[in-house]
Amino acid sequence: MTDAEPRPEEIDEDLSLVYVTFSAGVTQDTTEVLIDAMAQCANADAREVHLLLSTHGGNVTNGINLYNVLRGFPFKLVTHNAASVASIGVALYLAGEERLACPGSTFVLHGVTFEAYAGQLFDAAGLRERRESVLADEAKINAILGERTSLDAERLQRVAESEQTMGAEQAVEDGVAHRIEEIEIPPEAFVMALRFDR
Repeated sequence: MTDAEPRPEEIDEDLSLVYVTFSAGVTQDTTEVLIDAMAQCANADAREVHLLLSTHGGNVTNGINLYNVLRGFPFKLVTHNAASVASIGVALYLAGEERLACPGSTFVLHGVTFEAYAGQLFDAAGLRERRESVLADEAKINAILGERTSLDAERLQRVAESEQTMGAEQAVEDGVAHRIEEIEIPPEAFVMALRFDR
């Protein structure tokens, strides 16, 4: 798979309501494009931005970066699970001040993994280092989940040990989503569709 080549649209006017679509993995490239799009919204004095998400997750560091940056913008951020939000994408979704889930949408939570490359060798020190890195990433994600949802430490530990998929109803019950609602984009809204070449 080649790196994404983003083509963000430009906002050149003052807008109050913006809808941004993000259907991609969380990578360095997609993170930069999404932050750029949100910065454009802020510079255009957007009052409210809706982020329509569908993502399988991706890089933990990029996801934590997105979460922190999104929480810092001056507009109200509303996140929507448009289909499936998984892995570090759940933390990205939780950046929303208001969080909506489409009927039938799902959330996938699991522990942190790392990718080893063919021929890569690890000694005991290297394995310890990898383990500490994974545990540190897991702690960051659990801190976000613990703060932004009603999931307790016991549930978070179970998530770290085995993948869990929750539907929209369960997500509302667990405080991941606030309510179940179809996406309805008002005619006066500006829509920014982020596109990535694959």
